[in-house]
Amino acid sequence: MTDPLLAPTKLLDFDAAPLAHLIETRGWRGLSEYDRIGAAYDFVRNEIAFGYNRADDIPA
Repeated sequence: MTDPLLAPTKLLDFDAAPLAHLIETRGWRGLSEYDRIGAAYDFVRNEIAFGYNRADDIPA
C-alpha cells in the first residue's frame, strides 16, 4: 500500500506536465536533494502570488 501523504491530490499533482516542465527548465533535477528542497521553497515563497479567494473551499 502506498503512503496517502505521497499521492497526488487536486491541490498538488506532482505528475502534471507543467510542473515537470518547471523542474526541467529550472534545472532542479541536477541539484542535490538538499538544494532541490531549497529551490522549491524559494520558488513557492518568492514567485507564487498568494491571496484569499472567497470561493476557496479547500480545508486547511
